[in-house]
Amino acid sequence: MLPLIRGSIGYAGGISAWRRYALQACSVLYVYFSWLFFPFVFWMKNHYWLGGYGGNVMKIFELTCDDLGREMRRGYGKGDYHARALYKSVFQKGRVDLGAVEEFQASKDLGKRVAKDLVLSTGKTGECIHEDATTKFVTILEDGQRVESVIIPMRGYSTLCVSSQVGCRQGCLFCETGTMGLVRNLSTEEIVSQVWRARFELGYPVRNVVFMGMGEALDNVTHVAQAIRVMQDQRGLDIPLRRMTLSTAGRIDGLARLASLGLGGIRLAISLNAANDALRSRIMPVNRRFPLAELKQALLNYPLPANREFLIEYVVFKGLNHSQAHADEVLSFVRDLPVRVNIIGYNPGKNALFEPPAEQDLQVFSEYLQQHGINTRIRWSKGRSIMAGCGQLASAKPSC
Repeated sequence: MLPLIRGSIGYAGGISAWRRYALQACSVLYVYFSWLFFPFVFWMKNHYWLGGYGGNVMKIFELTCDDLGREMRRGYGKGDYHARALYKSVFQKGRVDLGAVEEFQASKDLGKRVAKDLVLSTGKTGECIHEDATTKFVTILEDGQRVESVIIPMRGYSTLCVSSQVGCRQGCLFCETGTMGLVRNLSTEEIVSQVWRARFELGYPVRNVVFMGMGEALDNVTHVAQAIRVMQDQRGLDIPLRRMTLSTAGRIDGLARLASLGLGGIRLAISLNAANDALRSRIMPVNRRFPLAELKQALLNYPLPANREFLIEYVVFKGLNHSQAHADEVLSFVRDLPVRVNIIGYNPGKNALFEPPAEQDLQVFSEYLQQHGINTRIRWSKGRSIMAGCGQLASAKPSC
């Protein structure tokens, strides 16, 4: 055969007739089999041949009810009727047994298929500790990482402080989470699951959600934005934007992105803590990238809904940022902005670089701002002894 092949190809660069015929035959066969298998591939893609029977994974905590309806149509040939029933069962009743959902009882096979594919959360609830009525609980994620959430009692309902990242890259000197550095962002599912666990596993009547846990929420805008959409869906968790608060260290680009996504109605809390660039840059490195003048302009440009205000969070440290001069700087920063200033005493972490102020320092600072027409409140810390106060959240490293 070797002489035949050598002779057929030739050394002058030509191609023999039999080789041309072979290439043409291969081309015909390629086209024929491509068209033969195309309908099958298309059918697999649109009917989830590898899904719908355990392969079409539906992470419902990442979906609005409309998203779920599209998944039901695409994967099972069903639509909004079954999607709404499933969504209500999971998010309003905390139930995942489709056998108990009336809309699925007429088709046991459909219920079994959906049940196989349905994923609530890949993590699990870890330890839960209390101080009076304040509760801190840990979510152990699929990769072994841990995040903390805090349930804060109110009159007749609870507020849940959720985390958006494992760790944080902002490096604020007063924040325990910042000592971890950024490990990773949380997925939409991992954010929403904190609310679901608090309501249905721990049994708390969560009505309000604040993004003030671990992480800088605007460093994870994509997943945080979808989590907000899921949480506000009236057919599910039904937490309206006016009952959600997002805290930021001052990510101006993130503020613009949030507004562009149509989520400008969420309440915004700005972690200020100092109103001069030198001091703020020292304790909050984000200020070196987004200084105060740029932050204020971003707030002036923000599409704040009518009759709403920005929350200005001001953590007070002993002997550092509570003089009358500091208060005057705050007054200058908030001028022309609709604000409420929350005065918060520093909560020391495990390796604290600062000391908490005396209660009198908080009172004097707050009264000075009030005398100058600023709506000001002192937020007394809850959960300090269990490291659940503002700035104290930091998950331990996962055990091996």
